[in-house]
Amino acid sequence: MKPAETALLIDSHQLKQKLHNIQNLGGAHTPVISCYLDMHQGQQSCIHYMTRQLQQIFPQSSPNSDHAERMQLTQQALKRIIIDNWHAQANALVIFFSLAETGPEVEVLALATTLQNQLTVYTRANIAPLLALRDVSQNAILLSYINGIIQLFRRDLGVNRLIAWAVAPELSADTDFQNASVKSEKRHNRLRKILRSLLKSGKTLFIINDDPADIDNIKAWLLQKTANELNHHIVLPYNQDQSGLLTFIQHHFKVQQNIQSDNLANRLLSSLRFKGPARVGSVATLEALKNRDVDHLVLARDHLALINYRCEHCDTFINDQPSAENCSHCGTPHITPWNAAIEASWIAYNKNVPVALVESNDLQYIGGVGCLLRHEHKVMPYPVQHPTLNKGLDLVA
Repeated sequence: MKPAETALLIDSHQLKQKLHNIQNLGGAHTPVISCYLDMHQGQQSCIHYMTRQLQQIFPQSSPNSDHAERMQLTQQALKRIIIDNWHAQANALVIFFSLAETGPEVEVLALATTLQNQLTVYTRANIAPLLALRDVSQNAILLSYINGIIQLFRRDLGVNRLIAWAVAPELSADTDFQNASVKSEKRHNRLRKILRSLLKSGKTLFIINDDPADIDNIKAWLLQKTANELNHHIVLPYNQDQSGLLTFIQHHFKVQQNIQSDNLANRLLSSLRFKGPARVGSVATLEALKNRDVDHLVLARDHLALINYRCEHCDTFINDQPSAENCSHCGTPHITPWNAAIEASWIAYNKNVPVALVESNDLQYIGGVGCLLRHEHKVMPYPVQHPTLNKGLDLVA
C-alpha cells in the first residue's frame, strides 16, 4: 500500500503569490496587523494572545467612541479568521489584516513549519518571519527506509512531500537486488533515475533510517555513482512509524535552522569586531540593501516589534516617542512611525536577499538590524573596541 502523505499546506510557490498580494496591503492611514500564531498552544490560547496584544498596542478609548467600535470589530474579525482557518495539520497560522475604507483586506497562511507568536501593527506587513523560512532543508532530498518501504521526499516549507516510493526487501549484506520481481525492479529503477536527476540539480540527499548498520546496505541498493555523493544521514530513534518519521524530520531541520541562524549572528558580530564585511544599524543596512551589496540580512527577533519614528520631510530618525507633533530638526509636522526591520525585510524580498531572524541580545543592543556584505574587506589583526552604543547607532565595518 502506498504510504500516507502529509496533508497539503501552503508551499513555496503559493508563498510567492501570497507575498505578492501582501505587498499591496496597508498604507499611511490603513495599518496592517501582522499576526503569527503558534498553533501548538491551541485555538483559544491563540485567540487570547491576539486579543491581549491588540489591547496593549492600542490605547483604551471611551466605550462609545468610533475607535473603540473599530477595535471591537477588528478583534471579532480576527477571532473569526482564526476559527475558520484552523488546520489540523498546520503548526503555524499567519494572518495579515488591514481595515481599509472599502472593507477588510485579509491574507491567511497555514504552515507546517513552527513559528513563534508575534503581533505587529505597522503601515506595512511584517513578512520577516516568512522570509526567514528559507532554511537548510529547502535544498534537501530525503530517502528513508522504514518498515520495508523506500520513500523519496522533498522538503518544502516544513512539509515532506512524497516524490516516489517502492516496496523493498529486508536489507542485508547478502540481499540479491538483481533477482527482485520485474514490477518491483521497474519501480526501483524509476526511483533511482529521479534521485540521480535531483542530485544533478544541486540537491543534497539525506538517508534516514532507524538502524545505522543499514546505511551501507542502502547505499549498495543505489547505483555506485549516486552512492558516492551520499555524505549525510539521519538516524531515527528506534521503531518510528510513519507519523513519527515526519515529526522527527521536522524537529531535526528546525534545530538545523536555529544553528544556521546563530552562526549568521556570530559571523555578523565577529565581522563588526574585526572590521570585516558587515553593517549594523538601520541607515547603514538600508543603504547596503539598496546598493545590492548584501549577502544576508540579519534581524534580532525582538526588534520587529520596535516602532521608532521618522520625519518624511528631512529624513531624520527619532528613536523614542516624539515629544511634539513637529520635527525637532526641520519643524515640519511630518513625523510618522518607522520600523527599520520591516522596511529592510521588504527591500530584501524585492532584491531576493536571504533573511535570518536571530535570538541575540548583542545584536538587539547595537540596533537590532544588520547585514553581511557580499564582498570581503581586509580583516584587521586585532579587535576594534566599540564606543558605548546607543539604540539605533549605525556601525560601518
